[in-house]
Amino acid sequence: MKWQNVIGVLCAAVLLFSRCPSHLLHPEFWAEDGADWLQYAYNYGLSSLTMPAGGYLQTLSRLGGLIAVQFPLTYAPLIFAVIAFIVQLSPVMLLLSRRGEALLPSLPARLLIVLYYVGVPNSYEVYINLTNAMWCFALTGFLLLVLPKPQTVAGTTLEAGCLVLVGLSGPFSVFLAPLAWWQVVELRRCADAMKRVLYAVLLTLCALLQAAYVEMSGQNRLENIGATFSRLVHILADQIFLGGIIGGKDVWGLLRGGFWVQTWPAALWCLFAVILGLIAFYKGPSAYRQLAVMATLMLGGALKAPMVSEFVPQWKVMQYPGIGDRYYFIPMIAWFSALVVVAAGELRFGLHWVARGLVVCCAVGMVTDWSYTPYVPVAYHEAAKMFDRAPVGTAVTFPGNPPGWQFTLTKH
Repeated sequence: MKWQNVIGVLCAAVLLFSRCPSHLLHPEFWAEDGADWLQYAYNYGLSSLTMPAGGYLQTLSRLGGLIAVQFPLTYAPLIFAVIAFIVQLSPVMLLLSRRGEALLPSLPARLLIVLYYVGVPNSYEVYINLTNAMWCFALTGFLLLVLPKPQTVAGTTLEAGCLVLVGLSGPFSVFLAPLAWWQVVELRRCADAMKRVLYAVLLTLCALLQAAYVEMSGQNRLENIGATFSRLVHILADQIFLGGIIGGKDVWGLLRGGFWVQTWPAALWCLFAVILGLIAFYKGPSAYRQLAVMATLMLGGALKAPMVSEFVPQWKVMQYPGIGDRYYFIPMIAWFSALVVVAAGELRFGLHWVARGLVVCCAVGMVTDWSYTPYVPVAYHEAAKMFDRAPVGTAVTFPGNPPGWQFTLTKH
């Protein structure tokens, strides 16, 4: 990696850290961090790797738990946060590498995408927490597929292992495997064609294994998700096509104003965004088209079987910014990439100038949503110190975030 690229990665790391320094300086567990990953790692050890959560294997999070239990539990939230931070920064490292230059030669375009990725609006759920790090990890897996392949056996082995870890960390191998075969067909005459076949086979095996877990768990069953046309267009507009530009906080302002609550303004904005997306799909490079396909498949999967609310119809709450934004993270990256593709061209009716204007407007959402609220301080560390000093057989309850989450460990 060139020294300029190293500086770029360091700057991105500082910017990412600045969105909420408390997540690393005063880390706390988020949701399943303690109640699932740490608790199962402590109680079941390596066998926890075979235990599904949400219907599928989540190996990255399970490995984080297994690493954390090797140390005093007071360090566990920090270990989780560091792993999540590295995973979230990994797409930046790939895009700013020499291989990233080969994929996207335009430095301004790469810097724009990196800056948007670091400051993407409406994305609190995926910010430096191990439970949702798999969404950033999926983007890393996508980049490993479309980037030029390593020239060494060691590099190929390391990258293949990383792809397997991506494939066994959430349902994303189901969406990545078709893209891997797309690469095989499209680049079948390239020198690294066999490596692409290897990646495709590995991801296909991961996808089959994850699908088997989902089938056995029954998580693929359709529920009453509260699907309506109005909720669909507001999910797309408020969470992605508009929320990804002006930010979730400003979208909330529009909703309070009353006008945007109606269906037709959101529907018209969605239609306009889809037109720009189709132009980008037609005009853009193959890597963008594959990103668009992955984002569409992932969003479709999220809309079909979301996990946001236990008591209220899913789509009813999914249309509001700040709720379930993990599902919109990669679609927002794809939407911004579409704007960059259109902005780089010369199109009729001045559409490229419209796209350029929207790219600039994305700064509004990034600034508005830049600072994230720190986690609520809970008494986890006091409980962890008590647990570390307690005799065998003592049961200790650990609190977490959001408030109300907790788990109990019995020392052995």
